[in-house]
Amino acid sequence: MVAPKVEAGDSVLKVSWVAPESDGGSKIDHYEVQVNTDEPITVHGLSTTLSVVNGHDYAVRVRAVNGEGQAGPWSSPTSGHPHPSHVAPDEPVVTVTTERWEGQGVIVAKVFVSWTVGNSGGSGWGQTTINVNGESQNVTGDTRKLKVVLEDSATTATVTVTVRNLEGDATTSAPQTVRIPPNPNTPPFEIDPPTITATGNSGQLHVTNVNVKPGRGYTAPDLAVFWGKSGAECADKARANDENRKVQGTNFVWNGGAGSDGVAQDFYFCQISTSGLVSSAIRVSGTPRNDHAAAPVPPDKDWANIPIHADYASYPDGGFAVGIRRTREIEGLCTYGCRLKVVDSASGQTIYKQSDAVISPTETPALRVLGSELPNDGGYKVALFITLSTGKEIIKYMH
Repeated sequence: MVAPKVEAGDSVLKVSWVAPESDGGSKIDHYEVQVNTDEPITVHGLSTTLSVVNGHDYAVRVRAVNGEGQAGPWSSPTSGHPHPSHVAPDEPVVTVTTERWEGQGVIVAKVFVSWTVGNSGGSGWGQTTINVNGESQNVTGDTRKLKVVLEDSATTATVTVTVRNLEGDATTSAPQTVRIPPNPNTPPFEIDPPTITATGNSGQLHVTNVNVKPGRGYTAPDLAVFWGKSGAECADKARANDENRKVQGTNFVWNGGAGSDGVAQDFYFCQISTSGLVSSAIRVSGTPRNDHAAAPVPPDKDWANIPIHADYASYPDGGFAVGIRRTREIEGLCTYGCRLKVVDSASGQTIYKQSDAVISPTETPALRVLGSELPNDGGYKVALFITLSTGKEIIKYMH
């Protein structure tokens, strides 16, 4: 006979076969079905259902018996492995709670996951997988809770739980994302130092790179940055939510007035959480300057009372040359301009003058006068005209 067909089910084997090609000269009366080495059973027909125990392997063979009682040869055996019918388990009901723990200088985030189960869909519970923020841990099928420790930088936990039956069917819970709050007693981090630069405008500083610093469970929306002229003032302004000291965005311009030019300014920055905890303050300094101010004008020397000497040289034509003698005392004499002139002794009117005034902090004027340009009566003087920073002139007579 051809080997029978065996379909394994829940505690049963469904066995079927086809009649042999030869009945040995007498009509087939019945069939004998043998399971493993058990006593054969008699079956009238071409199929039967056998009650067996799940989880075991069974070998089934069949032979035909005709009306004369003659039995044919046994067929080849067919194996079967009965098992319970199974489907995917019910979705687990998952509960997630979190806390942030601090102790011995260490801060960690803790995630507590628990779940309840319904029907396994099979013969029992197999391995369970808990996934938190992409990291998986496996526990035994009878476990119903797990604690997971994350680094302090974690602010949320996304959790799924996958349950399996012994047959390997699996069901995963819908993801849950839960906030991991800050420790209620832990203030935010100190922010990173902002940058302070002088704009070049009088009394003005540009403060940039002012950013909140998340961490310890605080996210950026939980934090705001304030500033003060001391650490205590910064904390006070933050707790008072002083809009004039709250940094809007990441930069601002401080104006201290012209009196602050060249004076170092200290600023203290701190951040406050929505729960009212204030970080320690960080100090940053900057010095305003005015790049647009005119260079300071040095005070004029008291030229009227400083001795100034001239050197003369006579010429055959009756004229002369005159030059101001350089000395340390008259340095800066012509910074704003100076010119030698020959003037009428009586009226002070100019008779002859340098064509170009000397304007130099180091040079001094000189003048050459022809005899034909001088009055015959000798009524003249050599005068040095010194221009001051105010534009006023001082006249010193040299001869």
